[in-house]
Amino acid sequence: MFHVDTYRLIKKTKKRFISLTLIVMIGVAFMMGLMSSPDVMKESVDIYNDQNNLQDIQIYSSYGFCLKDIIELRNVEGVKEVFSSRFKDVYCQRNNGDEFVARVEEVSRSVNKISLLEGRLPENKQECVILTNIGSNNSYKLGDKLRFYLNDDELSDYLEYENYEIVGFVSSPAYSAKTLGSSTLNNEDLSLIVYVNNNDLKASYYSTVYLTLEGSDKYTSYTKDYQKFIDDSSKSIENFAYIQEDYFRDITLDKAQKELDKHIAEFNEKKTEGEEKLNEARQELEDANIQIVSLESNIKTMQGVVNTLERNINSYKRQLKERQEELGISDEEISNSITSAGNQLYDKINSALENNSTYQDLIANASSAGELGFYENLIESSKQVIDETKREINSMKYQLQKGKEQYKEGLLEYTEGLNEFNEEIEKAEIELAKTQQTIDELPNAKWTILDRSMHYSSFMYEGSCNQMRAIGLSLPFLFYLVAALVCLTTMTRLIDEQRGQIGIFRALGFSKKQIVSKYLIYALCASLIGSILGAVIGQTLFPTVIYNAWRLMYSLPPMKVIFPIKYALICMLAFSLLMMAVTYLVINRDMKEVPASLMRPKAPKEAKETFIEKITFIWKRLSFTSKITVRNLIRYKSRFFMTVIGVAGCTGLLIIGYGIKDSISDVVSLQFSDIFNYDYQLTFDSDEHFDKNLEILVDNKYNETVSPFMAYSSAVYFGDDSETLSVQIFDTGEVDSIMNFRHDDRKTPLYLDNRGVIISEKFARNNNIKAGDTITMESSNGIKAEVKVTAICEMYFQHYCFMSNSYYEKVFNEKVHNNFIAVKTDNLESLNADIELLEDYVSLVDFNTMIVQFENMLEALNLIVGVVIITAGSLAFVVLMNLTQVNISERMREIATLKVLGFNKKEVDSYIFKEIMILSIIGALVGLPLGTLEHHFVMNVIDMEMVTFGMNISFMSYFISFMITIVFTLIVLFFSRKPLREIKMVESLKSVE
Repeated sequence: MFHVDTYRLIKKTKKRFISLTLIVMIGVAFMMGLMSSPDVMKESVDIYNDQNNLQDIQIYSSYGFCLKDIIELRNVEGVKEVFSSRFKDVYCQRNNGDEFVARVEEVSRSVNKISLLEGRLPENKQECVILTNIGSNNSYKLGDKLRFYLNDDELSDYLEYENYEIVGFVSSPAYSAKTLGSSTLNNEDLSLIVYVNNNDLKASYYSTVYLTLEGSDKYTSYTKDYQKFIDDSSKSIENFAYIQEDYFRDITLDKAQKELDKHIAEFNEKKTEGEEKLNEARQELEDANIQIVSLESNIKTMQGVVNTLERNINSYKRQLKERQEELGISDEEISNSITSAGNQLYDKINSALENNSTYQDLIANASSAGELGFYENLIESSKQVIDETKREINSMKYQLQKGKEQYKEGLLEYTEGLNEFNEEIEKAEIELAKTQQTIDELPNAKWTILDRSMHYSSFMYEGSCNQMRAIGLSLPFLFYLVAALVCLTTMTRLIDEQRGQIGIFRALGFSKKQIVSKYLIYALCASLIGSILGAVIGQTLFPTVIYNAWRLMYSLPPMKVIFPIKYALICMLAFSLLMMAVTYLVINRDMKEVPASLMRPKAPKEAKETFIEKITFIWKRLSFTSKITVRNLIRYKSRFFMTVIGVAGCTGLLIIGYGIKDSISDVVSLQFSDIFNYDYQLTFDSDEHFDKNLEILVDNKYNETVSPFMAYSSAVYFGDDSETLSVQIFDTGEVDSIMNFRHDDRKTPLYLDNRGVIISEKFARNNNIKAGDTITMESSNGIKAEVKVTAICEMYFQHYCFMSNSYYEKVFNEKVHNNFIAVKTDNLESLNADIELLEDYVSLVDFNTMIVQFENMLEALNLIVGVVIITAGSLAFVVLMNLTQVNISERMREIATLKVLGFNKKEVDSYIFKEIMILSIIGALVGLPLGTLEHHFVMNVIDMEMVTFGMNISFMSYFISFMITIVFTLIVLFFSRKPLREIKMVESLKSVE
């Protein structure tokens, strides 16, 4: 009988039953969809990971790995597959001129396999395939050319070829995130992954090792069970690493020492050869100097002889002239005289000279013209000897001058060679000493063992799954609360209507349990039907929308359709127990009354004077129906609170949805409009022509602001761990024109000074850094130093460190080399014209493009927000419809009385709808702060690694949420007019009988 009567009750109150079912269906669908979405995300990606053998463990070493390391790793217990990989981060230039950082890896691999999406794999020389995200728009085309290069090293030491052609596009489970992480080139961001033939990578050692473990494919990635399995299994690898990790280091160290010893021997040999050559050169210079001195001495001696002869000849000539005058002999007589006694004169001269006589004596004793003529001819012949000697002296002087010049050149060459030799020797000795010191100070090798939770893409994706898990656990709370209130209201009204029926059953002898079971079955049927429908709809709709939304951030495989029974049971039990518990509380209250009392209608509540009635100047101005409305609102407190809380819950959900959207959009507008006060960022690879480039940009009248700065990626060290952040160095006199710094309170202005650095708030929060702390970071050349954090600044996207030029030079003892120029302009065409004139130009970063890319990335959350808003709107409609129907059904006799009294349709509608509208407005107003609190909670839950979400909710979001609630109320009231019209006056007044 009870089963039949329960069926009749459902049929009789089908609208109410359907309302309860819809409430449960929407709540279960929302709860089921959000709770199961993380599992769908994990399962779908896990299948793809297993199919492509994604690594369970990745091992790094500062020394790399040798073949013996790989062989020994294969023998470690629990290791299934080992893939030793060579990779090299390089600079890459496309055939269209774009330049970026790329990672070159092997195409053939047993771990982290690649899947061909388009084209073919490399078959010939200088062919490659590139990673592209599944389902994304790819700007590359088959046949595009790539050129690789390095700034400091020879590319040929690492890669077989410089130029490659793209022949295919692939995907890889190792790079599921669309952001690829940082490179080994000064921590610059990776822009492309390139796969080439394995033989094209030439390194003699392996850069990293990927491992898969036996049995790991039995677990789902990103779950606690999988992580526990990896933690347990990796212990054997850690033990092996402790034994093996120094092996290749010792080989490398021994090889380096032998190479250094070889260089030292070669250096000593070349030093000895150089010293011998210098000694030979010095000896040649000394010999040349001796010859010069000897030649100078001979010249001086011969010049003295010549001078003496010239003086003597002059003296002899005067003496001959005087003797000629004494003898009275004329010049003619002397020239005409022919002596026949020449030999005798020679004998006479020789004999006199032997007897210590001089030429003066011989001339003084001359007695004839012939004798005088002989002496004169003898003197003249001596002059010829003097002339010949002078010519010889001049020749010797020329040789002396030439010798001196050659000696001077040789001495200069020797001095320069000696100085150069000493400098090279000193430099070589220092370099060898530094190399020896480096070898002596080489640390022990340390293998860094990383599991998937530390892998960049897996870490990001696991974080997204956890965000969805947090959303799935937090957002359904309001749905659950609203469902409880609606159920309480509905079942209270239903049981009030069934009081007479309950009294009859009690009078007929039915037990309380039997009567209670009837209404519990009623609630259970609504719960079960709603739960089943909600679970199917929720699992079909929400995971699909959410999974496709996350494709904006990740390269995801096709979604796997699953139906987690545990979540369906949780949702079903949660709502069924809720409905039955509320129903039991309501029915149990009536079970305490006697059957006779139950068969009589409930006495209406006693009317009491309201506080508004005491405010006479207001009360007097109210119409009759308005006074009734005020009294009803205050008189029926349970109805008041049920309606207000129910509507507030729906409005709160709308606030959460729109608030999340506002918070996401704020990231872009606040970062690139309020904080970064410029539009474009120009990159240069050298500051050689920086002043000239700056002048070109400054002279452009369209450029409102032009400011140079230095930027690079730095590692910040925290013990054995490190984090990466972008460092920007400014001139304190110019930074205020391009950056609007604010403290993390988002109000107080902040100024860059020379006392320390400013750190972005998310990086500081993630690493527990406070103003006044000291951190260790790197310069652009990798020099480590401690810097003082003077302030934490407001920042929404990426991690930044800002410092002044003076502080950078002081801390790192390095000069600042500006490699960026910030430009604020509205004329991109004019800026592009300037770029054609710039030297050392590399690339242009357009913040507008970055904004578009960032908005695309965050569109994933926007889609989820849209689902929340639609669901919240649906819930609001159902709640308001149900509450309105309950309100009308409770007051049928009252409405019939109004009709009997002559109220027209509009007056009756106003009498009822005015009260509902006021309750909706109050509920919507209460829902605004309620939604704000829940919004703050949700934003803290969906935290992202490099993004700080705002907490602001725009006035328009509040207004729209409020108005949606009001619009749904008006729609519900519009549809409620028909039930009011159908109320019969006589039947309604006789309903108690």
